Amino acid sequence: MHEPEFEICDVARIGRPGETQIFTLSEARALLPLVSRITAGAATELAPLQRRLRRMLACDPRLQAVEVEYEKVVRRWIGKIERLGLVASGLWWVNFDIGEGYVCWRYPEIRLDYFHAYGDRPEDRRKISEICEQYCPDWIY
Repeated sequence: MHEPEFEICDVARIGRPGETQIFTLSEARALLPLVSRITAGAATELAPLQRRLRRMLACDPRLQAVEVEYEKVVRRWIGKIERLGLVASGLWWVNFDIGEGYVCWRYPEIRLDYFHAYGDRPEDRRKISEICEQYCPDWIY
């Protein structure tokens, strides 16, 4: 049986792609289960395409069709993430704008525990607990 991707209460959060929202940490953490479900579904859908691509030769005439399907899955995931007011910064990387940078999450992490400033790369993220101890920003509360 197919479970719905969105709960009724989640529909109020849906906006237009590219309309980034500002979140508090608690709001971001409350939205994480939905983001996780959306991402897990897209990752599951993408997995067989990734396996096929790894096994295909560059000269395989089916390669382009598989690449097109791969891109459709990724673009659909990005669209869903953006409609929630979030920023997709890479495959399965999601940023929640908190007004001073991003609280960030990467699938399949189970918690929203990292932060990076606007100019930083997601790979340079730091634990939220470190940020709190060092700066005690308002968005923590």
